[in-house]
Amino acid sequence: IEQVATQFGLSARSLTRIFTNSNIRFLHYLNYQRVVRAIEIMSDGAMNIEQTAYEVGFNSPNSFSRVFKQITGESPSGYFRK
Repeated sequence: IEQVATQFGLSARSLTRIFTNSNIRFLHYLNYQRVVRAIEIMSDGAMNIEQTAYEVGFNSPNSFSRVFKQITGESPSGYFRK
């Protein structure tokens, strides 16, 4: 959160307050943005699921798949089979 706050010229406290007042958790927002970016990357076919997971900031493909499914309702491989 400190990195993001700095990029926008805010303190971490101010950014946290903005998310709190919006009833959004920063981690949920961050994960949503990561999944959106992952969909863009995988749609191009340039990277596989594992490479994409690391590219968008996840520590492991398993955690990426879990979060992806929470957000989209499908596993990454299931999402792209359609």
